[in-house]
Amino acid sequence: MQCLNYIRIDERLIHGQVLIKWLNEKESREIVVIDDMLRENPILKRVMEKSLPENCRMETFRNEEGAEYLKDLLPEREPFILARDIGDVMRLEKAGIRFQEINVARMPYLAGKEKICDKVYMNSYEKELIRHFLSEGSSVYIQMVPDSERVLMKDLPGFQL
Repeated sequence: MQCLNYIRIDERLIHGQVLIKWLNEKESREIVVIDDMLRENPILKRVMEKSLPENCRMETFRNEEGAEYLKDLLPEREPFILARDIGDVMRLEKAGIRFQEINVARMPYLAGKEKICDKVYMNSYEKELIRHFLSEGSSVYIQMVPDSERVLMKDLPGFQL
């Protein structure tokens, strides 16, 4: 199983915080987006590509294609990896990709979800997946921008192992 350093979960995918703060923090000039919906929407994909800094490139993949791409990465060339939801991370794991760090960002409210933290709402299945990743040794935390406080999921009620 390939173990990569970092993935960010953010339903917005590419936006100002990613472009300005996270790319600098992670010293990355390549973004890999794992998202079936974006892969099928060439207009939205083009809009996101046009928002990138000049020296940055973006690749988009469906889950299965993304796992194959990520399996071939060399550690010194690890991109900034984004996914829309925590289920995408599980699909990557089932395809042979694990992450040391899982940064949970904005997960909006929908019916059946409960508030975990500011701007983060989860249903019971998503919470189950978080507990799974914690039990497998991943550091899972909520952090919107690099200079904000990191909230460790293992310390929140309902996520202790």
